[in-house]
Amino acid sequence: MLKQLFNNLFDRKNAKFGYNVEFVNGTLNHNSINNIKAGKCALNFENQQIIFKQGNEILTDNMSDIESIRTWIFKEKMYFAIATRSYNEYKFCMPVFDNETLKLAILKPLTNYADAFNITIQDNGTEHEDDESN
Repeated sequence: MLKQLFNNLFDRKNAKFGYNVEFVNGTLNHNSINNIKAGKCALNFENQQIIFKQGNEILTDNMSDIESIRTWIFKEKMYFAIATRSYNEYKFCMPVFDNETLKLAILKPLTNYADAFNITIQDNGTEHEDDESN
């Protein structure tokens, strides 16, 4: 446990953390993901991979292939869009309880991990009902 805490703080490429999220949708090489359905899933970052699983279905991608991560808040949920260099895109969301939890428990570990791989994180802020960009 101490080794993992050390890795999460100082050896960020070997960090390990995860979230319970909702899978919204995604594509693999421009084709819709069909084996993972919209709904609850686990999203984990470990062993220099992004891993998400729902029931017996598991999808993984190497962090070295991740090109960008976009985040935004809409209707009290934070959305993640993760794009890869090999044309995969994954979208997830999770409830936002308060800004402090969002910053400390979600964005800080994700930003630290992404920085270790030189991945751009773009925070698009809060979107409103009349925004058409969602």
